Amino acid sequence: MSALVGESGTGKSTFLSQLAIGIIKGEDVFLGYNLSTRSKKVLYVSTEDGLAFTHERLSKQLGYSEDMFSTDGILIEKDPFLSNIWFLFDNKDVIDSITQLLETESIDLIIVDAYSDVFEEDMNHANKVRQFLTEYGKLADQYGCAILFMHHFGKGIRTKAKHKILGSAGFEQKMRSILSLDRKDDQSFLKTVKNNYLSHDEGNSADHLLLGDDLLFTKIASFDSGAERAPKRTKLDIVLEDHREVLIEVQNGNLSYKDAIDLLNNLGLSVSDGTISKAIKRLG
Repeated sequence: MSALVGESGTGKSTFLSQLAIGIIKGEDVFLGYNLSTRSKKVLYVSTEDGLAFTHERLSKQLGYSEDMFSTDGILIEKDPFLSNIWFLFDNKDVIDSITQLLETESIDLIIVDAYSDVFEEDMNHANKVRQFLTEYGKLADQYGCAILFMHHFGKGIRTKAKHKILGSAGFEQKMRSILSLDRKDDQSFLKTVKNNYLSHDEGNSADHLLLGDDLLFTKIASFDSGAERAPKRTKLDIVLEDHREVLIEVQNGNLSYKDAIDLLNNLGLSVSDGTISKAIKRLG
């Protein structure tokens, strides 16, 4: 069992949705890390975001346009990847619902978003937390699947990340690995809070992420979380430093602004006309 933790509004659910898409599409790599899957199937327990919001987010991440849907909001052409993901929006009898699916389907990953909604007891009661999570651990062992909880930091707590996790330390103790997602000044940072399977140096590795308009994260750089934070890079910096040749082509009249934006989008970087214009002015 693992967890993704962080403050509200950092994009945790968006991150987990992107991970789910990577699995059902059979991708081998997610943000630079290897994905090891068998069935390429995911169960997403979504208690914070309803059907409408989930539909909107997935549509953006999968690149669906409005004309791909009927007037009833149904995809005109069936996407085969969507047959590999199930959603559960009710926080009642979650264990029973998960078990019923696992008895008929081989699932690679179960995402529980959010832990605080499915655990309805006192989160500060260590024994109850452990007993609750033990039931999920039994499911993971019995059916050979991974379970990933999304959970929050407590408000106003200034200390190490694992001590900021809301509720009893029993939650952290039951997790084999924990990642945190932070967001400051439009910059996202993915860090390892706990991992029982990594060396000390590997556990200190952190990633600087960029969230595009398509609601997909891309990795900009990796750095040692025990050292200084990665230098802050805006989209303007990234275009200037990593895609200078595209700007030169626009400057020379070989590419239009639209062509440049489409090219950068295909490379995983979502930018606007304004960003391209500012970057070209910087080139001189």
